Amino acid sequence: MSTDTNTVGRAQHSKPTFTLYGRIAEAYAEYIWRPCARTGWRLASHIVVWAIASPLVEMLAGFIGSKAFPAVGAFAPTLTLVLEGAILLASAVWIYWRHVPAAPTASRRIAYAIAFVGVLLAAGYAALWAAWMLATLLFGA
Repeated sequence: MSTDTNTVGRAQHSKPTFTLYGRIAEAYAEYIWRPCARTGWRLASHIVVWAIASPLVEMLAGFIGSKAFPAVGAFAPTLTLVLEGAILLASAVWIYWRHVPAAPTASRRIAYAIAFVGVLLAAGYAALWAAWMLATLLFGA
């Protein structure tokens, strides 16, 4: 019987990534995905994505509104605003439902909701300011 640590039995009962490359890939994947597995990191990353996407959604809604709603005349800007708000609100509700942790009491859940709305408003304002600054820098005042 062999006393070598790399026996066939050990290889059969170890992790599927037993090769050198598999261990490197596994270590890298654990390093990258471990912080994202926590609720706070996922919530923060989705809020950042929401904030980055909000000016893009505004431009997309404006483009769709100018092309799809000219037949309604004066109501086209209002429909564009409603479309933009619906997209952003639906994504915010999804982020809240998916990533804000459950609370044992209703008062704590309300406090989570108020904090979430405050953070989203601040992130949206920061994204709007950044988009305005970028447009000013690119196209002038």
